[in-house]
Amino acid sequence: MTATAITLVRNHDTQPAGLVFVDELPTRRTTGKYASVAAGLRENAGKWAAVKTFSPAEKHRGWSFANVVNSGKLIDFPKGKFQASAISDDHATRVYVRFQPVAQVQS
Repeated sequence: MTATAITLVRNHDTQPAGLVFVDELPTRRTTGKYASVAAGLRENAGKWAAVKTFSPAEKHRGWSFANVVNSGKLIDFPKGKFQASAISDDHATRVYVRFQPVAQVQS
């Protein structure tokens, strides 16, 4: 039986390599990069606004962005409060979003 030595490399704070210890968890972000867009949509509830435009070659990105909004994966667009639709023509794909009070959002 042979013994193998294991050496942990420690940083300047004498912690095991790669570990960072904190006393408290950092706070979660409450807004993202679309916070001002979401605020404008809330002020104009029920009205559609063109939020993003994609080239014809990026049509799939437009549809994907609309899906992300509808699924509530963006912190600024909580699920069930915003509705998105991607509309394509020969020149572009535009993603339209609107804020709807919860009772009015259709699935």
